Amino acid sequence: MEDGLKVCALQEEINILNLKKRGEATTQPQMLEVYADLQRNSFDHLRSFVHALEILGIRYQVGKIPQNIINSIIQGPIDRSIMLPKN
Repeated sequence: MEDGLKVCALQEEINILNLKKRGEATTQPQMLEVYADLQRNSFDHLRSFVHALEILGIRYQVGKIPQNIINSIIQGPIDRSIMLPKN
């Protein structure tokens, strides 16, 4: 179970980065909205996987996204306003 949750959390990190990259590559408002919605869903999923690990007494070690960004995602409200900064 632990390994599965870690893999799922890592996959959400990858999804978030891929969606960020795609969002930066377009100016079409409809596509930007779709990418932002998908990214927010990945934030929710990541938050859920990390929380499940915490219930098991395991601290999630980030894989692809800097720890401070992960912290803002998992500790932040589910108000869907968290976005990754542009590079």
